[in-house]
Amino acid sequence: MHGGKNSGAPKGNRNAWKHGNRSAEAEEQLKVIAENNRILRLVDKVRQGVKLRTEEMDEIISYLE
Repeated sequence: MHGGKNSGAPKGNRNAWKHGNRSAEAEEQLKVIAENNRILRLVDKVRQGVKLRTEEMDEIISYLE
């Protein structure tokens, strides 16, 4: 029937397997990447000569401390 001898169900529980796409570690890495991206955009504004708002300047200063 349908290809012959069957060895039974697959070994291990593949239904419980987690891919880790949204694991705690991945979420933490995404937060770090987002923070770095925000700082880089602010630094790029400074490089272009754009005047920063007070809270943007405070964010850069706190990052450098």
